[in-house]
Amino acid sequence: MTSAHHRSGAARRCAALPLAAVPLLALLACSGPSSTSPSPPPSRKPTVQRSTAPAERDMDEAVQPALALVDEWIPAGFTDAAATSGHFWASEPASGVDDTKPGRQLLQIACSGNGEIVVRMTADAPRQRVGCGGKAAGFPFTGAISAFVGGAAANRGVVAWRILSAT
Repeated sequence: MTSAHHRSGAARRCAALPLAAVPLLALLACSGPSSTSPSPPPSRKPTVQRSTAPAERDMDEAVQPALALVDEWIPAGFTDAAATSGHFWASEPASGVDDTKPGRQLLQIACSGNGEIVVRMTADAPRQRVGCGGKAAGFPFTGAISAFVGGAAANRGVVAWRILSAT
């Protein structure tokens, strides 16, 4: 048996702490590593969120019909080389098209598959609808663009867009 005079160093430190004045500090000082303490919960991997896009096709393959729709029409007065371009699943709720280039430009957009998308050139501009599976639509602008392109969950296909500069 151990007497009070033979306590371990940790026990003496705990006994000397003014528990009424510093309860948290005393609790922390008295607690040490314990073999019975529970191990931390296992780390969790973040859940992968899948888009509403069809899983059976990858984007590289699926974008080809939309690119063909955009490429089949080069409006008079504009170059055929895109200054900027992009694409996204037509089932995505929204995407932005932002760019700044001097002079006249044209946002050209097409949607393969079925359904329709909504294009809004500025926050206060009216919404314009573009049907999926039809010809590309063109939206002229000068200088800067900050357009909103909205899809819908029921849509199938890909939206492809490009910005053409005036010749």
